[in-house]
Amino acid sequence: MIVPIYAKVSINIHSGNYADNIVRVQEAGGIEERAASRSSTIIDIMMETGTGKTYTYAKTMFELNREYGIFKFVVIVPTLSIKAGTIDFLNSESARVHFKEQYSKVLCRK
Repeated sequence: MIVPIYAKVSINIHSGNYADNIVRVQEAGGIEERAASRSSTIIDIMMETGTGKTYTYAKTMFELNREYGIFKFVVIVPTLSIKAGTIDFLNSESARVHFKEQYSKVLCRK
């Protein structure tokens, strides 16, 4: 069962206490508590089609870079057509201008 979370919950990724952070997110979203891996640093963004996933994870990358200096990300998508759409969005002039205005940086794809 997928439960949407709309609450903004602060997570300290440098604390090394991922389990407590995950429990806080679960509590804030009213989600049944599940065991959390202490070594996982995976962020899984699950949203319905057409709701802005690509923008959401691009913005998440910029925020993680700004707040914590993280600059390497792996984005996995399920099909080649979604991969092509993702690359098109990330390389689009409008996305580059938007993120440059907000973060004074652009995505660098390797």
